[in-house]
Amino acid sequence: MWIGLEEKETDSRICPSCGSKLIVDLESGELVCSECGVVIKDHVVDERPEWKAIDLEDKQKRVRVGAPMTYLLHDEGLTTFIGDKPYGGSSRGGDFKNIKNAFSRVRVNSEERSLMQILEKIDDISKKLSLPNNVAETAAYFIHSKDVRAFLKNKGQRETAAALVYLSCRMCNFNRTLKEVSEAAGLKKKDVAKYYRILAQQFSTIPISRPTVSSYVTKVANLLGLSTKTERLALSLSSKVESSKFSHGKNPAGLAAACVYISSTLFDEQVSSEDLASSLNVTPLTIRNRVKEILQNFDIIVEIDTLK
Repeated sequence: MWIGLEEKETDSRICPSCGSKLIVDLESGELVCSECGVVIKDHVVDERPEWKAIDLEDKQKRVRVGAPMTYLLHDEGLTTFIGDKPYGGSSRGGDFKNIKNAFSRVRVNSEERSLMQILEKIDDISKKLSLPNNVAETAAYFIHSKDVRAFLKNKGQRETAAALVYLSCRMCNFNRTLKEVSEAAGLKKKDVAKYYRILAQQFSTIPISRPTVSSYVTKVANLLGLSTKTERLALSLSSKVESSKFSHGKNPAGLAAACVYISSTLFDEQVSSEDLASSLNVTPLTIRNRVKEILQNFDIIVEIDTLK
């Protein structure tokens, strides 16, 4: 059986005699030239697994490596667990259970146990908000820093977890409001905001991006099930609004709701200002004011194609 050698280095795949491509024969373990037949190596390591997997489940059972490292675990996933049953089906199940219980008690100390609890809260809040893995990993990464570990002393774990999740959303440019994070954590908005301000000052060197108008447009379009043409026009309008001085000092959620309202009106889609307001946590009065200001500051030209 002949299998082409994967390209790793430029000089490892070219024959030194004729300059042709090298191939590896895994049955004989030789690295040979495809043209002149010169044997470059006679002991090539077979990197394929010595077992065969029928499906994905069978492959996961046979694999010998663990899960990837993650900051969502206190030891980043580099720990040892004792299984539920002894290997080989030993009859000394009672002794095995005692060993497992003793290991679970001594595996972590009090400080690590506190770290495990706040990481569980970060994971819980992230799942409730359907956040991507990079946002949860970013929040968990901050927990492992010395500054946050010192900040955690005599502080609320759930408030800290919620504040770090919101901080990670801002850093990863993922659109979640402070109110949404607070509700997912079961806390008051002002409590999470207080912790967020303190943590944001500690990580002031890390750039925190401001939520964009277009990200809110995409969010509300998905929540209300708007058509593609309405969303596309709202995105085009939001890019014009956001790049102008008109948007300075204004809530991007209110501007996005106004862009969506104008776009849906032009395409005759029934979207009320109350639905937009509840989706983006703004008031209908804000939407009406932003719509009026956009129409006063921008000329919206609609071109209609006539059928011949």
